[in-house]
Amino acid sequence: MVPAITALLLPMPISSMDRIFKMLSNAIAQKCSFLWEYKRPNSYQVSTISPLTLVVGLLICITSSLVLGFIYATYTPSCSLPYIDVLHAVLSTHTYILLAQKKLEAWPIWIIANIIYLPVCWHKAPYLYGYFRWKKLYLAKKSNSTTK
Repeated sequence: MVPAITALLLPMPISSMDRIFKMLSNAIAQKCSFLWEYKRPNSYQVSTISPLTLVVGLLICITSSLVLGFIYATYTPSCSLPYIDVLHAVLSTHTYILLAQKKLEAWPIWIIANIIYLPVCWHKAPYLYGYFRWKKLYLAKKSNSTTK
């Protein structure tokens, strides 16, 4: 089944595939959170999970990230960072589920996932580089106009 799905998505640019993967995983997590809240409104209070549950959840995230990352790397060879992309998507999905249940551990996991993903953002779309480059051009232009 995976090769059939990949064959459908392979002609797309890698950024489109990345967006589709993350959009689907986040949509599933948001739907689950909506259903949990809808079935029992205000039933969840802020709580914590046991350390064993946290470790098992993170091991599931890491294992599924390795498997999905392998699939992503195998069928999309132009992808530059498949394992980190998938790890971020899986951790975000796990975090959505924890947030829906109002588990306190969701926030540190979310922060860690975003910290892990910062270098990917820098690698794939160097926004800060663009900002500093434009700022340098602006300051050069400004200094040239004041010296004339």
